[in-house]
Amino acid sequence: GVPAVGDTIGSDGVPAVGDTIGSDGVPAVGNTKGSDGVPAVGNTTHKAEQGRAVRILDLGCGVGLGTCELAQIAAAVHGTVVGITSEHLEVWMARHRRLPHDATREKLFHRYPTTLPVTFTYGFAESYRDGSQYDVIVCNGLAGGRFLNAAPQLTAFLETCDTLLASHGKMFIANRFHEGERPGVERLRRLACQSGWSVEGHWQSLVLSRGNGGVSPSLDCGNAVGTP
Repeated sequence: GVPAVGDTIGSDGVPAVGDTIGSDGVPAVGNTKGSDGVPAVGNTTHKAEQGRAVRILDLGCGVGLGTCELAQIAAAVHGTVVGITSEHLEVWMARHRRLPHDATREKLFHRYPTTLPVTFTYGFAESYRDGSQYDVIVCNGLAGGRFLNAAPQLTAFLETCDTLLASHGKMFIANRFHEGERPGVERLRRLACQSGWSVEGHWQSLVLSRGNGGVSPSLDCGNAVGTP
């Protein structure tokens, strides 16, 4: 199994990665809460196709601190991580591990080896294509937020993820950074259900997979807040 991503936040504000292994060896939604009381996505393992290194895609990676943490885990299983951001400046900062506007946060990069298997590139979460498929897709604080919340955008986002996600893969969508944006996240959740995704979890910590369709009992797509 390959360690997958929780969405808990460390004391330094950087998304942290969990280390608990699920009993069934596949991603599942946990019921533990972080220190802030927000339910977090369970720490899990993920089954990549046998004989192939795990591939992780971070959509909306920002300056790359959380992506480097993902890469540190991926390195332990000979995996790779790709971080995508729609800001050219963020690509530069992530590649060079520089935060000229925030010297304190820049020091956080020092915890990560420069040899990590991570690359950063420019692209939009709702249209990115690179010809690859990924075992795990992470989208932390973007989908359903103020920059990606309209129904056409979210539909394009889900179609993009459908292309990028391997058949056995899981997508983790964390939205703990924008409490006021719940309608957009609920809209995303409803559209995902209607498009045949299986959806689990709290609105701030969603796990999506393909193949089965439907929704966990705690998620009522028909009564989603913010339906257009």
